[in-house]
Amino acid sequence: MTRGTKDRVRGRYSIPTIRAAKAKVLLRALALGSLLAMPTHAQYLETTIDLCPGGVGSVLQLDCIAVNPATHTVYVGGDGWVAVVDGAGLSFEKRIQVDSRCRALVYVPAKNKLYVAGWGSPPDSVVYVIDCGTNEVLSRVRVGLRPHALCYDWLDNKVYCANYSSNTVSAIDVSGDSVVATIQVDSQPRALCFNPVDRKVYCANFKSASVTVIGATMDTVVATVNVGNGPVSFCHNSRDNKVYCGRGYLSGHFTVIDGAADTVLATLQVGGEQNSIAYSPLTGRVYCTNEGAIVVIDGAGDSIRGSSAGGYPWQSVLCNPANGKLYAATDDGRMGVIDGVTDSLLAVFILPDDSRRLAVDPTLNRVYGAYVNTPSVACVDGAGDSLLAVVRTGVKPFKICYNPVEDKLYTVNRDNCGSVSVVDAATNSLLSTIPMHGYPWEAACDSANDKVFVSLRSGHGGDSGVVVIDCRADAVEAVASVWDDPTRLLDYHHEPDRECAPNSKVYCSQVRLKRHSVAVIDARTDSVLTTIPFNWGAPYKMAVNHSYDKLYVANYDGNQLAIISSATDSVVKLVQVYAGPGFTIHYNPAAEKLYASTNGMYCGYVTIVSGRDDSIIRVLETPFIGMACQSPAKPDVFMYGTEGVFVIDGLGDSVLTRISTPNPQYSLAMECDIGHDKVYCSVDSTVVIIDALTYRVTRTIRVGQYPGDMVWVPRHSRMFVANMRSSSISVIRDTPLAVEEQRAVATEPSPPTVVRRSVPLRSATTGDICDVSGRRLKVLNPGANNIGHLAPGVYFVREELPASSHKPAVRKVVLTK
Repeated sequence: MTRGTKDRVRGRYSIPTIRAAKAKVLLRALALGSLLAMPTHAQYLETTIDLCPGGVGSVLQLDCIAVNPATHTVYVGGDGWVAVVDGAGLSFEKRIQVDSRCRALVYVPAKNKLYVAGWGSPPDSVVYVIDCGTNEVLSRVRVGLRPHALCYDWLDNKVYCANYSSNTVSAIDVSGDSVVATIQVDSQPRALCFNPVDRKVYCANFKSASVTVIGATMDTVVATVNVGNGPVSFCHNSRDNKVYCGRGYLSGHFTVIDGAADTVLATLQVGGEQNSIAYSPLTGRVYCTNEGAIVVIDGAGDSIRGSSAGGYPWQSVLCNPANGKLYAATDDGRMGVIDGVTDSLLAVFILPDDSRRLAVDPTLNRVYGAYVNTPSVACVDGAGDSLLAVVRTGVKPFKICYNPVEDKLYTVNRDNCGSVSVVDAATNSLLSTIPMHGYPWEAACDSANDKVFVSLRSGHGGDSGVVVIDCRADAVEAVASVWDDPTRLLDYHHEPDRECAPNSKVYCSQVRLKRHSVAVIDARTDSVLTTIPFNWGAPYKMAVNHSYDKLYVANYDGNQLAIISSATDSVVKLVQVYAGPGFTIHYNPAAEKLYASTNGMYCGYVTIVSGRDDSIIRVLETPFIGMACQSPAKPDVFMYGTEGVFVIDGLGDSVLTRISTPNPQYSLAMECDIGHDKVYCSVDSTVVIIDALTYRVTRTIRVGQYPGDMVWVPRHSRMFVANMRSSSISVIRDTPLAVEEQRAVATEPSPPTVVRRSVPLRSATTGDICDVSGRRLKVLNPGANNIGHLAPGVYFVREELPASSHKPAVRKVVLTK
C-alpha cells in the first residue's frame, strides 16, 4: 500500500480507510459547525449580470436581416429578439423582444415598419410589427402555423407571409396590420417573391415540388407551376419579366418561369443546391449558388454564361445596386466580392462564422452579414471592398471559474471571435471583456500564481494555444504554444518540497488528428514543460487525485482511463473501464475513489476505481449518467441521469436513492454549496437545489437559457450560473431566514485555532492542511509548520491520531496576517 500499512479489515474496508472517510465527513461538519446555530437558509435569484458589451442585452442565433436605408439602421432577427444596429456608427443600440425565434424580416418604407415572422409553436405563430421610428412593437398579427418567409407588395401595400406548417399564405394589410386574406397553397411553403410587373406573388412549396402563383389584387391562386424537387429560393428579373426558382435536395436543376404566362421557359442544369439567387439590374444577369461556385446565367437567353468564385461552398448571394457588385457568403465564415461586369472574384474575407444572411444599404454603399453562431454583424465597405467592423450582439458564456485572490469570475465565451468576461464577485458587475483571437474552450484558475489559463482552439483564421491572463491587470500575459486544438484544462498544485511554497502545473488535453496528447504547463513561467503522447485515443475529461499525486484522463474514442503521475508527468497505467466513448469522470476525495460514467441514450454504467491502487471496485448499472458532483456533507456522489439525480454511497458503492427532478433531462452542470449542504443542478433553464442531507429537492429557480456551468463562491454565499444562450450570469444567493423569538445557540464542538504564519501539528506522524473543499495544500510535519505563503482564510488540519484519542482527527484553523 502506498500510504500507511495494511491493517485489520472490517468487512470490505480497512480501519484506516473508514477512519479517513469519517475524517473527511468531520472536516465538512466542522466547516458547518457555526452554521448549525443559524436559522433555516433560503436561496433566491439575487440578480442577473449582462455580459454583452454596451449593457443593452444580447441577441443570439441571428437568422435574418433587413436594412432601413433612410436611417441606416440594420435589423437582425435572433432567438426571441431583434437587434437594432446603427449601420453608420457601427454600434449595437437596442434589442426588441418578440418572444419567439425570428425566421424572416421585411422592411416597409411606406409605413416605416419592420415585419418579423416569429417561428413559434402554436398559438405563438405571429408576425410582429415594429415601429421603426420608436423601435417598439406596435402589434402582433396572428397568421398560420410556423411563418417561414415574408415579401412586400409595394403596389398594393401588403405583406405576404408563408406559413410552413399550415400550407397557407397570409396577406397582411400594412395600413391596419390585419390579415385580409388567407390563401391555401401546396405543402410546406418556404419562399416568396413579388412580381411588380404583373402584380403576382410566387410561393415555393418545398414538399410538393411546386410554385403557387397568387394574384396580389384579389389574393387568389391564379396558377400552379410544377418545378421539381425542393424549391427553396426565388428572384425576379424585372427587365425580362421572369421568375427564377432554385431547388434543393441536390437536384442540380434551376427553373425559369415566364412571369406573364406562368409557364416553365427553361430548366438549367447548374448543379448542387441553389439556396440563394440574385438578379443584377446592371447587366440583366442572374447569379445562383451551387455550393461550389457562383453560376452566372444570361437573363435574356436563359443560358449559362459560366461560373465565378469556384472552390468555395457558397450558400447565399446578393447584388449591391450601388455598384453592381455581387456579394456571396459561405457557411464556414467567408464572404466573397464579385465584379458585376467581368464576373471575376475581387476579394474574399475570412469572417468568424456563418454569414449567409446578407443585406445591403445602397445609400451608404455597405453590405452587412449576420452570423448565426457567433452573435455579431459584419460590415463591408462596398467602395473599397474592405471589412469595416464586426459589431457584437451577444456573447456565449459556457465555462466559468473563480479566482479567490482577486475575488473575480472569468467566463469563457465560446464562439469563433470569442472572449473572456471578467466579473466582480462582490458587486455582481461586469468589469471588462478580454478579446480572444480564436475559439476559447475552457478556463482554469491558478490562484497560487494569480492567473487564469484559457484553452484557445484554432479555426476561421484564429490562433491556437493556451492564453495566460494576469488577474491583477486582467490582461493577456502570454500564450503557451501547444500542438493544436487544446480543449480541457486542469490546474494542479504540486508540492515537490515540503519546506517551500507549492508551485503549480496546468494540464491541457489536445486533439490533433492522430497526434493526441496532454501538455504540461509551468504555471509560474507559462512555458510547456513536457508533452505526454496519447496514442490510444483523444484525451477528454480530466480529474485529479491530490492524495496520491495522480491525474485521470478519459479517452474520448474508447474506454481507456489513463492514469498520469504528477511527479513524473507520464502515463503509469491504463485501466479499461465499463464505459463507451466520451465517458465522464469524477474523483471522490472523501472515499478516495474515481467514478467513470458512460454516455448512452438508453442505459449507462458507472465504473468505480480505487484511488489507491487503481483497481476496479465495482460496476453499477444506472440510466444515462451525465454530470457528477461531490456531496458537501457525506462521502457520497450525486450523478445526473435521465430519470433524475442518483446518489451513490461512497463507502458502500451502491445507489442510495434516486431524486426526482422537475425536468428529468440531461444536466449541463452540477456544483455543491459546501457551507449549507446543498447540491445545485442545472436542468433546462432552471437550477434545481437539493438538500444533501435529506436527498430532497428544496427549490427550483429559473435562470437564463442553457445554463452550461456554475461555480460556488463561499465568500459571498453565491452560486454564479453561466447562461450560454442568454449572454448572462444568474446569481443565486443563499441567506438565512430569520425566525421570530428564537435565539441562535452555538453548537460548534470546539473553537477554531487562530494562527498567523505557522500551525502546530500535535501528532507524532505527518498530517495535511486542506482548503474548505478538502484539497490538500501542504504536508505537515510534527511540531510547527510554516504556512505564511497561504492566503488568509479558513483551513482544516487533518492528522493521524491514535485510535485511543478522543480528539477529532480534523480541526479548523483560521489563518490571519
